[in-house]
Amino acid sequence: MKRTTLLLASLAVLISSAPLFAKVFLRPFDINKLPPLEHKGKIVEAARWMDKNGANVVLITEEKEGPAVYAYHYLLGKPKPKLEWKMKDTVAGFVNKSFSITDLDNNNVAEATFVYKKSNQLKLVMLEGKKIYSMAGDSKSDKALNSKPEFKQHATAVWGKISEQKP
Repeated sequence: MKRTTLLLASLAVLISSAPLFAKVFLRPFDINKLPPLEHKGKIVEAARWMDKNGANVVLITEEKEGPAVYAYHYLLGKPKPKLEWKMKDTVAGFVNKSFSITDLDNNNVAEATFVYKKSNQLKLVMLEGKKIYSMAGDSKSDKALNSKPEFKQHATAVWGKISEQKP
């Protein structure tokens, strides 16, 4: 009996000290089955995942009139989704095959990365929570991105892949 109690107590300590989510889990989904998520433009990319913040959705949208690129991050809570962040840039267009969801620093909070083109210049944006990291022009990155080696490495790899694409 004592051995069973000790084993259960040890197991409880291990479970309670482990993070709720060991990593970010991407979830397949049908965009039409989500609750209404306010956004402008046509959805060009979307992802749904679970992390320590709960259920998340990112939408990347474009408006041809203008043109403009938007990004929205929602937490899918009750009673309704909560907008965590929103980004807009005008005279811009989304670059295909540039969108990814990662957890490069293993803090159980996902990073959303994407590239768009503005005035013939590429711009990479990586968002984690409310923090923004960026790279633009000829792969010049901001101080925040340079301070996170794993983010810088991922951004550089995405940048290289996109830069090699033919227009």
